[in-house]
Amino acid sequence: MSVRAIVLWLVVSAVVGALVLMVALLAMSRSRLQARNVQLEKDLVFYQSTDLAKELEISRLTLRDSEAQQAEAKQKLAAAESALLALRQELARIPSITNIISMMMATFAKQPPSCYSAADRENVDQALAALGDSAWSSLWSSFVSSTVSANCSFSPELLEKAVVYGLNRVSDMAKQ
Repeated sequence: MSVRAIVLWLVVSAVVGALVLMVALLAMSRSRLQARNVQLEKDLVFYQSTDLAKELEISRLTLRDSEAQQAEAKQKLAAAESALLALRQELARIPSITNIISMMMATFAKQPPSCYSAADRENVDQALAALGDSAWSSLWSSFVSSTVSANCSFSPELLEKAVVYGLNRVSDMAKQ
């Protein structure tokens, strides 16, 4: 039963009760009316305090429900903030990833014998180590171990795998 229905029932009950009491009062004698009047005043005080207690209990229940909803909303907010922080941390890695891809492609674009120089390889290795992606480091190492500066295009498919891996990381981060 809803709160409105309970309140309506209480009001209707009070009105009906009051009407019944009026009819009974008209039938009583004056002395009985005075005695009854005293009793009714006591009853009225009792019922008013009971109604206030009911209203107070309804208010407490409403407050308790609101507090539970607020706690649930706080939990959802904390989870969303945590997810947002994780996403921001992932997105902050995108410039490092694109820088590594750029370094890989820059050394690929150089003419022999300066392509894949030791300095270029070391720069890419350091950037990959800082990023902490062992799978990508492995792809790069596989390419580097089968390519020398004298033949810059000896294993371009291995470079492609390393570059595509980095591009896929950026793409996956963007999808989140």
